[in-house]
Amino acid sequence: MVFRSILPSLLLCGVPPPSLATIASPHPFDELQPDNVTRVRLRINGDDTFRYFSTEDGYTVVRDATDYYTYADRNATGHLVPTAYVVGTVLASGSMTRPPFRKG
Repeated sequence: MVFRSILPSLLLCGVPPPSLATIASPHPFDELQPDNVTRVRLRINGDDTFRYFSTEDGYTVVRDATDYYTYADRNATGHLVPTAYVVGTVLASGSMTRPPFRKG
């Protein structure tokens, strides 16, 4: 009850209200790659202030310059960057069942 009475005062002083971030949906969804053939099943992780996509088995994916979802890796500064491994395609080695990247 005290919070309700001081909230208007805090807003007038420029103090932001407590975060009311919405959590991303836990349900996976299908996305079509730009080739209009390959479908990939993805999840959104995070909330409305920070989010990222991952495969159902937990690997982080990002879009590359051609708009394909690719498995992500980290560069020297720690930022996520696309790799040459396109989600939903067969890997060149054939023996790999999952890409060699850390789960996001």
